[in-house]
Order: sequence, then C-alpha cells, then structure tokens
Amino acid sequence: MGQKLTQYDHELRKRLEESRKKQRITQEEMAKCMGVTIERYKRYAYGESKIPVEKLATLFERLPVDPDYILLGKDNSVMRVLGYVQSSNDMEKSNFFFELSKLYKRKHEMKSADFLTDDGMLIETKKKKSDK
Repeated sequence: MGQKLTQYDHELRKRLEESRKKQRITQEEMAKCMGVTIERYKRYAYGESKIPVEKLATLFERLPVDPDYILLGKDNSVMRVLGYVQSSNDMEKSNFFFELSKLYKRKHEMKSADFLTDDGMLIETKKKKSDK
C-alpha cells in the first residue's frame, strides 16, 4: 500500500461505491470509465489506494455520477434522478415518467394556496381573510 488514506479518502471511496451500486454499474465498467484495470479499481474501492483526482475527473466526464456527492457528500437531486432513469429498465422508466407527469399536472392545477407534501399528496389550504 502506498500513501496513507485519510478519513476523507475513506468517505470518498464509500460514496463512490454507493453511487456505483445504486446505478447498477459494475466494478469492471467503473474501471473502464476511469481508464484503470479492474485490479486498480478494486484497490480504490477497498480503500487500499488513493483515487487520483484525474481518474475521478475522467469518471465524471463519462458517467452520470454526481461530483458534488462523490467529492463533498452533498446530494444533488437532479443527478440522482438522471442516474435512476439511466439505470432503469423500460417498465421502470415508463412508471417514473407516468408518475412525474401526474405530479406535474397536479402542480399546475393547484390554487396558489395549495401545495404537495413530500409523499406527493395534495393538501388544500384556505386563505385566511385579513381583518382591515
């Protein structure tokens, strides 16, 4: 083993592997996208070697992984959605876009005082009349 890994290196490695698994990408595919052998990628994945910045940059250019999440642990919902859609089968994609279109339609039918909860349920609220 070369350089000693820091806490940040271990967190980055965990986020990279988590992202890979969520998107159903194999270690072989990740290695190919990073331009390294599978053995080298496994050393990155198991925390035996630091991941060079240029290899991460190559990965970010080639795959829909979220750099903010991988590097900083910050969640970027748009990249998550894109990753989900890309890794989904045709039936999952169809269901996703059907549900998304229903939410979009409901949003545009709502009155100004209505809103959606986190689970997509419409809650109607009544405007309070202000006393003058």
